[in-house]
Amino acid sequence: MISQKHYQYFNFLDEEQKDLPMEFKLYQNYPQSFYKITKINFDIPVKSHVTLNIYDIYGKLIKTIVNNELLPGSYEVKWNGKDNTGVTVTSGVYFVQLSSGNYIEIKKMMFLKLTSITILLYLLIHLPKIHTIHSDYYSPYITY
Repeated sequence: MISQKHYQYFNFLDEEQKDLPMEFKLYQNYPQSFYKITKINFDIPVKSHVTLNIYDIYGKLIKTIVNNELLPGSYEVKWNGKDNTGVTVTSGVYFVQLSSGNYIEIKKMMFLKLTSITILLYLLIHLPKIHTIHSDYYSPYITY
């Protein structure tokens, strides 16, 4: 495990494990819409120089999370929504890009700052909606 101020990443493979990834792979971050920390997983099949960057919708580099030579394995990165200067980014859509040699993969993610409006919108989107009104229920306040 290598630990940094704004992120950390882990290689989940130990020395005895023989099942190395067969290809480069960037997985969707979890949770995809986040307000504190999101996890980004990726696979590296061969020892190579790897970069993992966060970009805004204009293509501006926001955060370099990984810029190292990595051994083959499966990795997890945690990002807390801060840029390279340590400032929390604004709410919006961001892109995470994994690159190594000729390989490049990009995933979209959404960062939310929790204000009362964003909390309400987040709950409206993610809470299950009630679609059923029971016909045996009568209310004098509803016009039928």
